[in-house]
Amino acid sequence: MTCTAQLMGGGPAALNEHLAIGRVVDVAASVLALAPAAPHERIENGQQVPGTWRHAIAEPLRTEDLDLKEWYEALSAGGKRDYDETVEARCEELKRAIGNLTEFTVISQSRTIIDLAADVVLSGRPDLVVLGPERVIVEIKSGKGFGIDDELAFYALVDALSQGAAPSVIVGVSLLPSTAVTPQAVNLDLLQRTADRVMQAVRRCRTVDESVAKNRWPLTSSGRHCLICDHAERCPDIPDELLEEALLMNNHELDDDFYNNEEEA
Repeated sequence: MTCTAQLMGGGPAALNEHLAIGRVVDVAASVLALAPAAPHERIENGQQVPGTWRHAIAEPLRTEDLDLKEWYEALSAGGKRDYDETVEARCEELKRAIGNLTEFTVISQSRTIIDLAADVVLSGRPDLVVLGPERVIVEIKSGKGFGIDDELAFYALVDALSQGAAPSVIVGVSLLPSTAVTPQAVNLDLLQRTADRVMQAVRRCRTVDESVAKNRWPLTSSGRHCLICDHAERCPDIPDELLEEALLMNNHELDDDFYNNEEEA
């Protein structure tokens, strides 16, 4: 999906609570699948004390992810406490949702790249691939899981092209507003529909390239992806019904003028 922000050179959205929690959940997935009941200990005042998933996952992650570390250290004491409690709650929800997979081979965050054509490369990195009686692809969202079905279908297509055989099942896990696990069998119809959408996107990207090469702005399409864009407030293409949620996602303060302008419209 191409939008004005991408053509403006806009990078990833600024790190906020939603994205920070998402990074932790991505890392936590394989740990919780392979060691759901593993005890964790940490050192406090020179003594070993029982730890939590936050201590086992979120704190080590911050030492590796400098953006996340800087964002976390800038929080107030209360903000840190709220964030830590949320991370702990999401990890517990995720542990219950994915269950104990220690009997299977689990591949975590492995990227597959397929050269579809000379100028078309498909790349997928699902959260988990579970190799058991069936090949199962699992994708996890720390929020409501918008777009998770499309994402899983794309991963199934990339996996099928890479392995020469499609995975049997794709599973979506969303953690809000309550934990939901949605399995779906992979069949030829799903792969065909996904391949058609991929080809539409390929043609769209080529059209954008041609427009940019001729110094023309291409037509843009908006959608749920607008919610994590840090250009949302200035974007002429985002629908009004998405703007408020986009501003909240990017930690903008919504003042009275926003709601007054919305009412006038």
